[in-house]
Amino acid sequence: MTDEKPSCSICAYRANCNKKFSITDPSKCIDYTRDLRITLSEDKNKKEEDDNGGNSNS
Repeated sequence: MTDEKPSCSICAYRANCNKKFSITDPSKCIDYTRDLRITLSEDKNKKEEDDNGGNSNS
């Protein structure tokens, strides 16, 4: 798992959140859940590494 910091901008509940952008420290938000539909550059790099260095049992 990466050392990502929780942020309102990538939270799955950002559309309906009553606390949106009003908390000073989003890392303490108990409702935070990362939106998996948003791909971060770290995710893309990891996927490329997995695709290139996958199991080759030949």
